[in-house]
Amino acid sequence: MTGILDRLVRVRFLLLLAPIVVLLVASPAGGDGLGQGSTAIALGSLALFCLSLGLNLAGYDPDAPAIASKLSEDPAGQALLERWLRRSKRFRFVGGAAGFVISLGVLADGNLFQILLFVLLGIAVGGGLAEIHVFRRRSGGSRLADLAVRHVADYTTRTDRWALIAIAVFAIALAVVSLVASAEARGFVVFSSLAALLVAAVAGALQRLVVVRPRPALPDALRSADDLLRRLAATRGFTRPAIALGAGLLAQALGRLGTDVAIAAAVLFAIASLAWYVSSRQSQIRPAVAIQ
Repeated sequence: MTGILDRLVRVRFLLLLAPIVVLLVASPAGGDGLGQGSTAIALGSLALFCLSLGLNLAGYDPDAPAIASKLSEDPAGQALLERWLRRSKRFRFVGGAAGFVISLGVLADGNLFQILLFVLLGIAVGGGLAEIHVFRRRSGGSRLADLAVRHVADYTTRTDRWALIAIAVFAIALAVVSLVASAEARGFVVFSSLAALLVAAVAGALQRLVVVRPRPALPDALRSADDLLRRLAATRGFTRPAIALGAGLLAQALGRLGTDVAIAAAVLFAIASLAWYVSSRQSQIRPAVAIQ
């Protein structure tokens, strides 16, 4: 039974596939009513959807222990990392699901790319909220503080930092270029560009908050696990989803300009958006990469 539950959590495309199957089976084109076989398929698909959704919302994560054990040899460090992996994955999933639901209510035309942007927004916000909650912990009792000086560059990758800078620069340049665009496209391009700029700025600010937030004096093993946790949070947790969102917003803005060059650039930004989202998934975590 546990193996079945694990697969339901890992194979998340069921969350999209199950409703599609229900809609196809229940389509009026299939006849006057549902037969017993069709009803069974629809109910089975709906049951899988509800079970998979419930497990993900509850934070069930069968992969967290295995990933944590590869990242740390200390049991206490593994427990710390496993807790973060579960929390981050759950917050990201809830954020992405909320973004999807909100997009269906906001977008009357059902634009698929904009729906994906809402999902990325939810994932990025969820990943950020998974870290912000740490600052609300009660500060009772006298504890020794770790006075080590930490820098953002030590916990983030050069590629991610340059990507955030590139998004900010392209966003400003695109907003300026839009001044010579048609009046119909100008407002949309400016809004998307400024939104991308805001995403890059917030991600950079949150990176610093996560890296420099205080911590008590810890044993060496726990300190190493905490350092790794901060690195994972400042890269895969929210930064890479934010980069994916920013690139997607720029792709959307470029597509609205309509020129051949702009459309080609939009395709490149869309591909980059997808690549950065994939690189943010916990399934892509490798010990050699995470401990750099």
